[in-house]
Amino acid sequence: MEGFCRKEEQLSALKEVLKEHPAARLTITGGEPGLYPDHIRQLLEVYSSQSDKVFASINTSGYNPAIAGLAHINLSVNDYVKPDISKFPGCTVQTMIRDDARLDELKQFMLHTNAQHFSFRYMSRMEKFDYDVSLFNELRLDREVQIGTFRIGDFFTYVTFDWNGRHARITLGDMYQQTNNDYRDGYSNIIIHPDGRIAINWK
Repeated sequence: MEGFCRKEEQLSALKEVLKEHPAARLTITGGEPGLYPDHIRQLLEVYSSQSDKVFASINTSGYNPAIAGLAHINLSVNDYVKPDISKFPGCTVQTMIRDDARLDELKQFMLHTNAQHFSFRYMSRMEKFDYDVSLFNELRLDREVQIGTFRIGDFFTYVTFDWNGRHARITLGDMYQQTNNDYRDGYSNIIIHPDGRIAINWK
């Protein structure tokens, strides 16, 4: 985490990016952003004052509730990281699922987790494209589920759905398609490193 000592360089880089891309979405991710609440606040102040304020989020394992309310929180939860979700109201709980996970398991997780928004990503198969889509077929056939977006492409599968007053998304294969599909249908990101270096993830 030594790079976070260069906070001014990172702030300057963000300003430069926003000059050219004022409609950019901002995601602050780790390391662990909760270790640096004052710096996170500064980054978000720059974003708020110099962008179109489309959307800002923080990916965190919930180290410090001081960042709650600064932006949308994507809160990592798994067998090893179990933050107090109540300290991050309105957050999206994100967790990994096994390749053979079924809809009943996801429903149980959603039912027994004190949140309204969920993000599920498969634990493996990140570099493959011969995906098992059984879970997505279960969603399609379940009358209790209302599907918002359902896309099965050459390289990835993506679905959003609502169930029992809760909203969720499942993503499978996005890492593979980013590197094998020229980013035509993927996520195109401008990345600001902790030391202020600016990079892109498209070719």
